[in-house]
Amino acid sequence: MTVGVSNPQDPAFERWLETQLSRSASAMLRSISPVSIVKHRAGFGQTVRPVAGAIVASPVLGDYNPDPDYFFHWFRDSAVVIDALRLLYAQRRIGDEALGHLRDFTRFSLAVNGLDGRAVAAVPGRQARVAPELLQYLREDHELASVHGDAVSAETRVNPDGTLDILKWARPQHDGPPLRAMALLRWVAGGHLDAALQAEVAPLIRFDIDFTLRHWRERPTTSGRKTSATTTTRCASRRPRWPKARHGWRSWATRRWRGAAATNRRPCDACSTTTGSMKEAKEMIAMRRAATTVRACWRAASPARRRWTSR
Repeated sequence: MTVGVSNPQDPAFERWLETQLSRSASAMLRSISPVSIVKHRAGFGQTVRPVAGAIVASPVLGDYNPDPDYFFHWFRDSAVVIDALRLLYAQRRIGDEALGHLRDFTRFSLAVNGLDGRAVAAVPGRQARVAPELLQYLREDHELASVHGDAVSAETRVNPDGTLDILKWARPQHDGPPLRAMALLRWVAGGHLDAALQAEVAPLIRFDIDFTLRHWRERPTTSGRKTSATTTTRCASRRPRWPKARHGWRSWATRRWRGAAATNRRPCDACSTTTGSMKEAKEMIAMRRAATTVRACWRAASPARRRWTSR
């Protein structure tokens, strides 16, 4: 039995694809700067009023009834959206409002970098505002107090009003800044930005590149998995160091994967694949590749563009 494959030149398929693209673009734009939506998390005593530049993962106000609560600004997801916005702008599917969205996104991101969880943890009676059955999902004071400086960009997500997320989630995750840097560098390389907007974007690109180069070796928390402090410590204690051997990091990681697969070794309960060391190595390689890509984009930029991002 032969399975039919649609011809990419088929008129019916092309019409469907064009219609779907328009619908998807329209739906995506509703997630950018959703300032007309107000999110109430009554059980946490929290009201979130988004500000310009925030990009929510979903504008649907879910509360796990059954739709999940995705009314957050994820660093990784927002980078993908701002890159998709560039494509829509380059294809003239959206006008100059795209540049306004980019400017707002840049300002929002820079402002978020300055958040300090110590101020949040110091608020008296913070736990008293939360419903008793929801206290298990509230972040501890010591965890929030550790969120400042580079730790903010590893937060995975923040509220779209530009405040820290007080709910437990899988942290840290370091892939947001490198993805954002690559998206912004593509905006610059496309020649879409005037001098004023370039001047605003440049500090964020510099920050993201520096962050990536500082943290690409660190082991992130697997997305969507919540682990205990004990488990995280056990995993971190087994994190291998990058070798200095002549074979380099890629062949070293390959040997680690093969050896681990042969012995089927599981270092901790949090590991869901064959071995924790395989997952560890793959995550570290992903960050290494991201850092390499950012550097490659930087080197490929014209000397003039490199100068304004080096100021």
